[in-house]
Amino acid sequence: MKHEFYPKMGGDLVAACERLAKGLGLVGAVIILYRGKKVDAEIGMSFAPNLKVGPNAFRELTNSIINGEYSTSLNTPNGGCMKVAEATDAEGVIFFLVEKDGGVRVSVSKPMLPDVVASFSFGIATNFEARN
Repeated sequence: MKHEFYPKMGGDLVAACERLAKGLGLVGAVIILYRGKKVDAEIGMSFAPNLKVGPNAFRELTNSIINGEYSTSLNTPNGGCMKVAEATDAEGVIFFLVEKDGGVRVSVSKPMLPDVVASFSFGIATNFEARN
């Protein structure tokens, strides 16, 4: 899959994920450019080769989001997400950041509905399952 080059970011979403993961000491990063319900989202992913996180982590994350455990994260705009939204003209940006301990943090560029974020988390879980 070819990703669009974003001059304001100096690369595509995969390169942005790699820089984000390296800069924050993460084992993985997913950036989603949400452009509304009628337009496909653009997704970039980067994971360390020794990644121990799989579909179960994102399925659990999906359930946690649906159960309201991430309500603060989903209602608090993150500066990094906001910069990516501005650089890409995306309606909204979601970061899924995978920590070394396997935990996953969620950040958004603007308040987002839990069902929107959960659907992307579920999609990542499905992607992991398809790879295995």
